[in-house]
Amino acid sequence: GWVGSGAFYEGCGAEIVELADLLVGLGRRNLAVTILGMAYPELPAAEGIPTLKKLIRLAPSTPGLSTELVERVQTAHGSDETVRAALRASELGRKDDALKSLDRFEAFARVKVGQYVRHRGDWGVGCIRKIDPLTAAVALDFQRRPNHQMTLEGVVDLLEFIDGDSWPARKFDRLAELRRLADKEPGTLVRQLTAHFGGKMELSEIRNEMKGSVIEADKWTRWWSLAKKAAQRDPHLEVKTSGGSTTFELRDIAVSAADELREAMAKKKDLVAKWEIARSALRTYAQH
Repeated sequence: GWVGSGAFYEGCGAEIVELADLLVGLGRRNLAVTILGMAYPELPAAEGIPTLKKLIRLAPSTPGLSTELVERVQTAHGSDETVRAALRASELGRKDDALKSLDRFEAFARVKVGQYVRHRGDWGVGCIRKIDPLTAAVALDFQRRPNHQMTLEGVVDLLEFIDGDSWPARKFDRLAELRRLADKEPGTLVRQLTAHFGGKMELSEIRNEMKGSVIEADKWTRWWSLAKKAAQRDPHLEVKTSGGSTTFELRDIAVSAADELREAMAKKKDLVAKWEIARSALRTYAQH
């Protein structure tokens, strides 16, 4: 390997960074800096980028490192508009504080078109639609502020990134998809919603999330009567009703309808209670 030969070959960049971390942990910071400084000039543009980043973090006052990093990033990722915008906004290679500029660049480069976000104030959920590589301006659509412009710094500092498949993102940008699912597979939709909110929801919470948005307000009562039965038939959901309150909870292990009925009846000793459970199950599964 390169350790024995003293030659830094293509493909050893990740190994060098790992070695540098190990040396720093052992108190050999200066040796780590020396090895990184010898390695990065020998590595291809893209592979040398992590090596340079590590070197800047260990020896930020070394002249020329930020400029070298910018050149390598432009060579390897120059066609990526997000990366170009991040370079401009971070001022990497143009500011004296190399460490701060590197931190800003890495944060800005993680911002991508199509990502979903949540404003920490009252704008609601949004989606990044465009990043201008020349001005580093970011165009977003929010629930309560469509076609809004922000800086990359504002996006990183003021917004929370959320999963594109999360309930808030789907509700914001794929409402038609949720409505189709509500029509064809209402039980599945209840299960997905419950999963997003930690695996347990009250009926009132489900209603607040869906009525008037996914389900039209005047159609809620009829839709919910069908959705509740579908949820009760779902082996992954446990539906509990007590004192006028209904709770939906995800199960760790799916339970079949027969097993659920058998378990419920086993808990009752008198025949009348067993019969009521059987009648309830019959009503639930009659339309299945």
